[in-house]
Amino acid sequence: NMHSTVQNLKISTGKMGTRLTTAEHHIADIEDREESQVAKVKQLEEAERSESRSQRNNICIVGFPEGVGKGNPSAFFSKVLPDLLHLPENLPIEIEKFHHSLGPCPTKEQHPRAFIVKLLCFPTKEKLFRAARDLGPLDWQGHKISLFPDFS
Repeated sequence: NMHSTVQNLKISTGKMGTRLTTAEHHIADIEDREESQVAKVKQLEEAERSESRSQRNNICIVGFPEGVGKGNPSAFFSKVLPDLLHLPENLPIEIEKFHHSLGPCPTKEQHPRAFIVKLLCFPTKEKLFRAARDLGPLDWQGHKISLFPDFS
C-alpha cells in the first residue's frame, strides 16, 4: 500500500514536471513573440515619426486653377503667396518640392486639385499660416484660396 502510494506520487510528480516544462516552453514562445511585436511597433513608430518630420514643412493650397505657374510653379508660388498674404516681397519663400494632390486632371466643372508645397523652412510655413489666419478669406483673381497643413 505504501509502495503504491509512493509509486502514484512519482507518476504525479513526473506528470507535473512534464506539464511544467510544456508551460515553460509556451511562456518562452509568447515572450519571443512579444519581443518581435515590440520590435515591429518600434519600427512602425520610427517610420511614422520620419514621415511626420518629412511632412512638417508641407502646406496644402486649395483654390488655384489648374495650370497656374505651368512653366515654373515654384517661382509662381514664391511670387504670388507674399502678394496674396500681404507679406514683404523680400520674404524668402524657398520651395523644396511642389506637386498636385493625387487624382486625374479635373474638368472645367470640377474643383481644381490641391497643391502640396514643401517649404524649405518651417518658420516660413508658420508665417504663411499666421498671415492667412489674420487676413481671413483669401481671393486671387476671383478664386477663393485656402491654406491648410498637409496631413496626408
